[in-house]
Amino acid sequence: GMVLGRFMQISDGCAPTMDAFNCVALRGICALYFEHHVSPLVKTMQELQDQMRVQVQELRVDVNRKANAHEITDLERRLKEGGGGGDPTGGVTTQVKLQEFSAALK
Repeated sequence: GMVLGRFMQISDGCAPTMDAFNCVALRGICALYFEHHVSPLVKTMQELQDQMRVQVQELRVDVNRKANAHEITDLERRLKEGGGGGDPTGGVTTQVKLQEFSAALK
């Protein structure tokens, strides 16, 4: 696309002393170079970028999962330590909310 277009712009600027055959040859050389050297490199970089996007997405999911697991563990610890964290019903409402939260995550 854009890189090949730039190569072609360079070859379009053939010196006035070059004949048409030399201009065509120069364009051919540029196109072959692009096809064999630049294009594979760009393709590899795009594939690596796609792989990195997938890895970042997987890491986001893992972080969210671990954060949710940490929240559940933290809530369970609070229930055991404080009997509901000052809940006048003795922690029953908090325990129900924790069970609902756990069910929602599954």
